[in-house]
Amino acid sequence: YQRRVRDLRDRTFDICEREMGCHNSTPKPEEDVPAAGEPSMLEDTAALTAFLQRFKARVYMTGFGAKMQFKDPEVVLNQLAKYVTELNKSSGGPESWVVVFGGDPSNQDKPDAGYLVEQLRQRHGVKVVAVQCDHVQKNWGGVDKHVDFVHYYRTQYDPENLKDILWGGVDPGTGNPVGATSVVFGTAAAPRTLITHHITAGGGHIAEQEVGFALDHKVCPVGYVRSECKIPDPEQPELIYGAIDALMQRNGWNQDSLWVQCAKL
Repeated sequence: YQRRVRDLRDRTFDICEREMGCHNSTPKPEEDVPAAGEPSMLEDTAALTAFLQRFKARVYMTGFGAKMQFKDPEVVLNQLAKYVTELNKSSGGPESWVVVFGGDPSNQDKPDAGYLVEQLRQRHGVKVVAVQCDHVQKNWGGVDKHVDFVHYYRTQYDPENLKDILWGGVDPGTGNPVGATSVVFGTAAAPRTLITHHITAGGGHIAEQEVGFALDHKVCPVGYVRSECKIPDPEQPELIYGAIDALMQRNGWNQDSLWVQCAKL
């Protein structure tokens, strides 16, 4: 439970770091090309699903948030380029696959997963879809402008403390995903297979839970870029590669293989 509370604090810290910008107009969901600086809206889960199914590969991207950040994002981006090459080859080019992520803002001075996604879009021309709770839309101006498409889901709150938003991860009691993770991966009883690949570059406990769910329920193969954080968790300063690293080591990750296929939990 204490870990879960810490994850919530960390995620809240990450989102509060964003530069707020209010979007005054919303393009229609069916538009393929968003207006300049304005993400197109995917109004509901059906619209999100239909849109993503247009792509041969749908890649869920996770990693360090604004609290831990990346020590050397260029090293990480160079490693991610290997996945870009593979996905371009297997899917038919950058127009045939899409990156899905939690809507984190991009800040070059505090490089986190949001910054990596923005750089993948800028350098490699892939489309970006954010899955974010409607609290961000209603209260903080929505997601950043490096996002092409966005789906806002109904915000979920911790039943033990209704002031705490469940941003993502897996409920330890039920084993079910919460927040954005539930939109992407479904439930333990009925996992969604909408995502074809999951790539994580480092990552804290929420990323650890998401990867564990994807592997345990055989949702999709997982790619791992071992990444050193800039600011270690003060409660676990020895985890310079994040909580995700031990899980990936247990699941047979090695630097010569792009994908981990199944769980060994």
